[in-house]
Amino acid sequence: MSSSSVPVPPLLVLLDFDGTITQEDTINALAEEVIAHEGTVSLSEWDGIVKAWLDEYEAHIGVYRPPAAERSTAEAELEFLESLRGVEERSLGRVERAGVFDFGGVGRGGVLRGFGRGALERGVVKVREGVGEFLRGVMEMGGGGDGEVEVGVVSVNWSGEWMRGVLEGVGIEGVVEGDRSLVNWIGKDGRVMGPEGVGGRVLVTAGDKREAARSVVRGWEGEKKLGGGEKGRWIYVGDSVTDLGCLLDATVGVVLAESEESKVVRTLRRVGKEVSHVGGWREMALPALVWARDFREILESGLLELGAE
Repeated sequence: MSSSSVPVPPLLVLLDFDGTITQEDTINALAEEVIAHEGTVSLSEWDGIVKAWLDEYEAHIGVYRPPAAERSTAEAELEFLESLRGVEERSLGRVERAGVFDFGGVGRGGVLRGFGRGALERGVVKVREGVGEFLRGVMEMGGGGDGEVEVGVVSVNWSGEWMRGVLEGVGIEGVVEGDRSLVNWIGKDGRVMGPEGVGGRVLVTAGDKREAARSVVRGWEGEKKLGGGEKGRWIYVGDSVTDLGCLLDATVGVVLAESEESKVVRTLRRVGKEVSHVGGWREMALPALVWARDFREILESGLLELGAE
């Protein structure tokens, strides 16, 4: 190492996938790609599965107490989000009983990666502005393995291989399948499987994502020999209320949103949290919550220098 080289303090960057790396949720696109190419179920059957989930979700919100306007703490909001577990697990059960992903056997992973790449190429799936540049920047700072800056994905999407394919389409490899990612996968029997890092439980709720992120951070801190009073600094980037726990735990939680009137920013403020634009993160006490319109704004803010602050 030359005398001018300065070691970069450890920094971990974790990202959500749907609506964060991509512009919108892609679970529907994933299922429709499979149906179009493999014919596992009809589109009308799939539409029925989606409608059943939406009806149950809306009914649950309608009867849940306290209602949103009266949930004034993060704990109350997280309890509400966890109460959705039954809704999500029953929906996943309907997907599996219908056999939506019952195709391809052991070769399914490669097929799903191809579907992800193809969906991106055709514009069925679109990624956020600057995401490729952002991920390449993080990986060039050390990324993926032995470096001091590492990146991973934590997601409730059903297929890690689908996510890999989308990222491969923008020239990014080795993230979803890397040591710092915990995501669901579709097994050879067509069932959705959870990551081993959380005991194989399928990730479906905000609480599941929070526990997955905590597991990644614990492993990272252990490998970096951090502990006691020395904690690693980490960034979490997400776009939905399912990211709430992860955003609250991070050294800096970044909400991707068109404006500060987004549902997530409004929810955070409702439960008493300050959320400022990412451009002002240096003036905020840590841990902090910020919002950004896209990944270019995050890069321009200098947030990746967090480890050196």
